[in-house]
Amino acid sequence: EQSHDSGQILAEQSQRSAKDPGALEALHAIRAGAEQAREALLGGAPEQLGEIMQRGWEAKRRLAKGVSNPRIDAAYEAAISAGASGGKIAGAGGGGFLLVVCPHERQAAVSAAMEQKGLVRADFHFENAGARILVNSAAN
Repeated sequence: EQSHDSGQILAEQSQRSAKDPGALEALHAIRAGAEQAREALLGGAPEQLGEIMQRGWEAKRRLAKGVSNPRIDAAYEAAISAGASGGKIAGAGGGGFLLVVCPHERQAAVSAAMEQKGLVRADFHFENAGARILVNSAAN
């Protein structure tokens, strides 16, 4: 479990986007990626999500220094090396969830790589009502 101050990270992102054209460009790239992800899901092409998320990860890391840290970077690289096609940090960054996309046949290898980095797999499914944690077994 990694704690983080999401308010501080979001404030830094806001300040940078107002001053830095590169940060504003990164925000536009993240928004475009969200639209591309929606189109991929609705169009029945979920295999495109990994590449879309990879671009979003790169853009988000340009926004604020607290978005990632060495532990997250190492876990992300391990997932990619094990066969994931992309991923993203969920939440404001610096902690929370690392969501990765991989072909079904690589799930066991990616899960094992994540476990070696101290992460716990949390399966999910798409939900119309938004994000909900039903069971948080890591907190027990």
